[in-house]
Amino acid sequence: MHRRVSERLPSLLLGAALAVAASGCVPTCPEVCRKARACDLTPRLSQAECVESCDRQDAYYKIQGDNSVQQAYDDARRCVATSSCDEILAGACYEGDLFDF
Repeated sequence: MHRRVSERLPSLLLGAALAVAASGCVPTCPEVCRKARACDLTPRLSQAECVESCDRQDAYYKIQGDNSVQQAYDDARRCVATSSCDEILAGACYEGDLFDF
């Protein structure tokens, strides 16, 4: 029995990851920053600095009350969480209206 579960574990994990991505859950700033640092997107920022910046930007968009900008920011965070480093580095998650870099 254990062997069957262990053989199916990779497909079960993939299914769970796809379910989370499809559910629309927005990854937390620590999750996004771990991925960004793993992909070497934030080489000058520590994990804590990245999270602080992400949280500040999220709070700013919420205060602005512009749901379209908040949605774009949430979509960018989802994209980072679900894309490969190569896809991210190729610009898959870049949103010019949100990021000035």
